[in-house]
Amino acid sequence: MAEGRCCRRNARRMRVLLVGLLAGLLVCPLTGCNNPSGDEPVGLDGFSGTTDGIYIEVTEGQLAEMMAYRLETGDVYLANVQFLDEFGPANEGNVTLREGVLTFSMIRATGSVTGAVDGPQVIFRVDLASRTVLDTLFEPAPDYEALGLDAFAADSRRVITLEDSRILEIADLFAVILERFDELARELA
Repeated sequence: MAEGRCCRRNARRMRVLLVGLLAGLLVCPLTGCNNPSGDEPVGLDGFSGTTDGIYIEVTEGQLAEMMAYRLETGDVYLANVQFLDEFGPANEGNVTLREGVLTFSMIRATGSVTGAVDGPQVIFRVDLASRTVLDTLFEPAPDYEALGLDAFAADSRRVITLEDSRILEIADLFAVILERFDELARELA
């Protein structure tokens, strides 16, 4: 129980630290502003990782507890992203970019039926060049109450929905993050 309090306290501290970062991440990809020290978008200073030749892992970042970029495909696995309030402090997902189309999938962890992360899921695809939302899917959390999982009952059938404008903001953020991973892959090669 003490470990849970510590994690929640650290998550709160991280949110306070990320207020400025979030503002920069939301505004800068759209306006092209840069930080005073160089060309890197605000919030990606110090973005670094380690590689095993298959993945680049960023585990010390302010953006998420972990981001793992698969070198072969350019896909990014995400764990506990801290700058998307809609998904809370505990979440899991992935992002891909293929032929100018960004695909985002994330689950807000609200409980578990099988031992895996369960909760409301958001999936969308965005054409970055035309700034068009191509597809969206908003899946509800399991019906924990019906399954007899009283500890998670408050989140039964919870749904996260996003307006197109918010989807485009998130897509822009991850386009910048994917670009930085591409740069990091070249640096580590």
